[in-house]
Amino acid sequence: MLFTKVVNGATTLWESWPGYEDPSDPGHPSHNHHFLGGIGQWFVQGLVGVSMTGVGWASIDMAPDVTSDPRLSGGAATLSTVRGEVFCSWSHGPAEFAFTINASIPPGSQGTVTVQVTTVAAAVTEGGRPVWQHGNFVPGTPGVVGAAVVAGGKGIQFAILSGVYEFASAAAVSVPLP
Repeated sequence: MLFTKVVNGATTLWESWPGYEDPSDPGHPSHNHHFLGGIGQWFVQGLVGVSMTGVGWASIDMAPDVTSDPRLSGGAATLSTVRGEVFCSWSHGPAEFAFTINASIPPGSQGTVTVQVTTVAAAVTEGGRPVWQHGNFVPGTPGVVGAAVVAGGKGIQFAILSGVYEFASAAAVSVPLP
């Protein structure tokens, strides 16, 4: 949604997400308004994709909004939580579609990491060990306890325990910015 605003010339958060008049609310919406969060929230939850999915950060979802636009080759966020530090970063590697996501889940928490891919047949590794090949989860990597295809087939979501991880794929989704 933020990309829509940027295309329409937004340099601040607008009062309404679409940026146009709402027939149920008379008057033109403000284009300089703090609306339901800030840009920092979008960076953490949208671009980097970190969100709390369980009470008190018991479970954490990491699903970055990946883009291959040359103006944005990655993102990173570190959050201090009641359970410890949560970290997530992603970047495009030297190849056009190479993709890496680093994740850190604090002790006592569990999480999911979504690797967006162009095909569910893509190979994904964690720490250099295969965790997804030929459309199937490859068990045996410590801390990676399962995987499933995300609805629509544009990603693979890995279930992980607390720890530090580095997922990599050579078939990341390429979604250019406007």
